[in-house]
Amino acid sequence: MLSQGGVHFCSQTLIFRISSLVLLFGLLGFAAGCGGGGGLSGTVQPAPTPATTAMQFKVGDDAYDRLVSVEATLDYAVLMSPGNMVNVLPSSRRLEFCRLAGTSQLIGALQVPQGTYTSTWFELSNLHVTYLDQSGQWQEYRFTDKLTYTMPKGVAVGADSQVVSVDFDLANSVKIDPTNQTPPTISPVFIFSSGGFGGSASADAERRAVENMIGPVKSVSGSSFTMSSDRDDFAVTFKTDKNTEFDSNNLPTLLSLSTLPNMLVKVNGTTQMDGSLMADKVEVLADQNGVEMEGLLYRFSDFGPPVGASMIIIAQDGVGAGLFPYEDYIGKAIRVDTTNATYAVDTDGVDMTRLNFVFDRNAYPASLQTGVRVRVQSNTGFVRGDNATNVIAQKVTLLKQSLTGWVQNYQAGTPAQFDLQLPSDGDYVTLVAGLHPIHVWQQSATELSGVSSINNKDYVRVRGLLFWDHASQTFNLVAQKIEE
Repeated sequence: MLSQGGVHFCSQTLIFRISSLVLLFGLLGFAAGCGGGGGLSGTVQPAPTPATTAMQFKVGDDAYDRLVSVEATLDYAVLMSPGNMVNVLPSSRRLEFCRLAGTSQLIGALQVPQGTYTSTWFELSNLHVTYLDQSGQWQEYRFTDKLTYTMPKGVAVGADSQVVSVDFDLANSVKIDPTNQTPPTISPVFIFSSGGFGGSASADAERRAVENMIGPVKSVSGSSFTMSSDRDDFAVTFKTDKNTEFDSNNLPTLLSLSTLPNMLVKVNGTTQMDGSLMADKVEVLADQNGVEMEGLLYRFSDFGPPVGASMIIIAQDGVGAGLFPYEDYIGKAIRVDTTNATYAVDTDGVDMTRLNFVFDRNAYPASLQTGVRVRVQSNTGFVRGDNATNVIAQKVTLLKQSLTGWVQNYQAGTPAQFDLQLPSDGDYVTLVAGLHPIHVWQQSATELSGVSSINNKDYVRVRGLLFWDHASQTFNLVAQKIEE
């Protein structure tokens, strides 16, 4: 079940007060157990150490097409019960939420003492919002106040591994004036869920999935490897077995466990019943000198030799050489040289049966259009400078993205098809001038979440791959998931 808590603002004083109360309870308990009086004698037995259970803490985004990028620092995420606090973050995390629409990101994995936690409290700071105004120009706004949020939702931690998920409801949290007469406002709303494994097949698979983990590999031990982010201290260990797929991505060196250290990789995996992580696929993106960036395609050009080709993306995420500090480039325009780049499509989890859509410069102008999400990879790192070419790409990959709207002209079949009417105030509509319909392809493997069937006038969120067809002036969205 999902529930929402109230929003309130506070300062670091709250943390001090909570910590002081926990300390006070601990001292009172110690005094009660060890204080004098009554002529007691004998050895005082220490309190038994409570059993612990593996827990994952994930965050996501309930999509809002008006926004291009929303990044914030998650300083604290604390499970609370009377006399006990557990901070599930090993360190503060800098997160970008728009790219997570329809998915979630693992930001904490730890052993938690068993028991009932009555609420969850966390703090956000340094919010940075990027959006497109009604003229199609991107605008930025930074919030200086820290935001705190308490969810009065209990988490019962028993013997089974747990997953706690929090989605940032951007549509109800961030208000934008597309005319730029007034600054954006924010009043955070979050959607909370928790549960163990072993439920329904679809819910269990979603909880156990670990998608799109990107970062450098720090070490290898036996059949496992540990990777982390360049932006913080969060490290996660994946096991491998004979079913783990290694994709060297055309590197001259075959990718294997022995060659993983210092490689920048993307990992898709599965949480095991004991809370450990198994890598299903490991794909190298670059070596230690390289960089990868994700973002929304904003402009592109292809003049042919000797001028070459280029694109501008509004960055939503990235990792690799030259990017520190992280805040400098998220939500900003990044210039990419694509003259010698190859093109690919990230089809993981998307059923492309009977469909032949392409994303390739060689098919220009048939397959390139602003508004699609892409990843650019470079072996030479990020170059700073407002007017510089920031990335020289060796590869450009079409990524999955989410769009929301109303179902029209539904046609049953294999695949089923319908048109998605987008809201008139969405950034996506602004970006492509609102001229092009979105045609959705619902495959037999498309997951339905919170809805048993698709009907005209339904308001849905569709996540999948968005292909541009120049001949029909239509976007084709191949659905991985459709949900209310």
